[in-house]
Amino acid sequence: ASDVYKRQIDSLALGRLHSYRMQISGIQNYDQIFKVTPFFASLGNPGQAYKDLLFNPLQRNGFQFGPNSFDAYLFNNQNTEYYYLKEPFSELFYILGPKKEQTVGVRFHTRIFPTTTIGADFRYIFAPGRYQRQKSDNKSLAASVQHFTRNRRYGIIANYLYNKVFVYENGGITSDSLFENNVESDRFVYPVNVYAAENQIREFSFYGNQFFNIQKKHRKVNDSTYVRRNIHAGRISHSFYLAKHTQEYIDDQPAAGFYDNIYLDSTRTHDSVYHFQIVNKLMWSNLGYLDSTERKPFYIYGAARHEYHELGGYQERKYMNQFIPSAGVYWLIQNTYMISGRAEFVFGDYNGGDFSIRARFAYIPGKEEKKYGRIEFGYDLASQKPGWFYQSYSGNHFRWENNFKAVGKNILSLYYKRHRLKAGIEYQQLTSLVILNEEALPVQADKGISLFKAIVYKDFRFSIVGIDTKFAYQNASDESFIAVPDLLADVTFFVTMPLFKGATTIQPGLRIFYNTSY
Repeated sequence: ASDVYKRQIDSLALGRLHSYRMQISGIQNYDQIFKVTPFFASLGNPGQAYKDLLFNPLQRNGFQFGPNSFDAYLFNNQNTEYYYLKEPFSELFYILGPKKEQTVGVRFHTRIFPTTTIGADFRYIFAPGRYQRQKSDNKSLAASVQHFTRNRRYGIIANYLYNKVFVYENGGITSDSLFENNVESDRFVYPVNVYAAENQIREFSFYGNQFFNIQKKHRKVNDSTYVRRNIHAGRISHSFYLAKHTQEYIDDQPAAGFYDNIYLDSTRTHDSVYHFQIVNKLMWSNLGYLDSTERKPFYIYGAARHEYHELGGYQERKYMNQFIPSAGVYWLIQNTYMISGRAEFVFGDYNGGDFSIRARFAYIPGKEEKKYGRIEFGYDLASQKPGWFYQSYSGNHFRWENNFKAVGKNILSLYYKRHRLKAGIEYQQLTSLVILNEEALPVQADKGISLFKAIVYKDFRFSIVGIDTKFAYQNASDESFIAVPDLLADVTFFVTMPLFKGATTIQPGLRIFYNTSY
């Protein structure tokens, strides 16, 4: 097992680590989407576009391009992992599926010097699919480095990310009755709507996050004891992010009758957009030298970031600048009560006036979270413009220019979390929600919409027998805008058996998935 942290260098000092151990349980959930949501609808092949069936309207504050139908397959700063190593770590993951489907994962992290760690994660998905024009060919790489000075006054983490998504598009089979009546067992003979279309996404980014403790290290009394200051000046951290995202849609037969409109070229469609961004963030926090991987009882920070965005591929390039101040606090009281909160406000182009506020209060029975779990009450309040894609787009078959208002989001939640158990409820109130309608055109709701959601995830273990269960219920006041199943269930039964004196482990099982129509 290895300890892993994500997102920023302060996560290490705050004890926001999770233990990673390669295990056979859950191996059937090898599709990357399962790391984002347990319930989803996809185009039936790994690597293809998907939709989360658990409705969640929250998004990161600031500029968003959208949509996010391939995000689960991409490395980004939220899911890139940094390993707090005690020894070198490596992992090779390979799955061979039907129709020549292959999924490969490689990880390697090691210390090259006592104060420096490097690592690389690589993922490859190749799946030709059961139907015509269903192929996916996706590659992702995350290379990382960590360095800390011996006295821990300065530290830096950095990563380089590269993602490439290449998928064919078929527009679906020409008639649903072919599938519903099981006309032919060989799905590849079913006619489809589009025969020469493909989607390509390329993305590269560089990220660096460094800190510097303002004061010198505490005075040393002997080899193992330091004098701790009652008040510490804290640390200053800076992060830099540069990324370019390019997406192309190509169809060599645009006049075949699938599209309602052809605006530019009836012989070949080649829609291309790119999003280039540079983000700088400066932050102060009260973290100091004698920080360990234990959770801090009190943590406070203040930050400001500047974002530069450039959009191309439209009729004219667009440039945007944004300034986003933020602040947050975390307080653990006697290992029993936890209070946390954070707030952000956006100044500048397009998203100017957006804000988000997040508050959490938790009660930990018995002061031992691992044993007794935690009860957590949450409140989220936000006003955020929809992604730029919904506001403005100009292509060969689709184009629009909207002036949508910010989407209001008001969410109350109550959850109980424990080892192998998560249960909770949410109530969401939304105003001016933006969606794509049945014609794939963005529209904005003219009235408020509410949604109630309840989930129960529970894993059972009885000697060699395991049962993993996930249940969810959702109810929206306007199902024409929020189209999700009311009921979802996912139950897996399996038996884990060691063979050859423990040298090999097998785990045969059965999985049942169900959702109501939507």
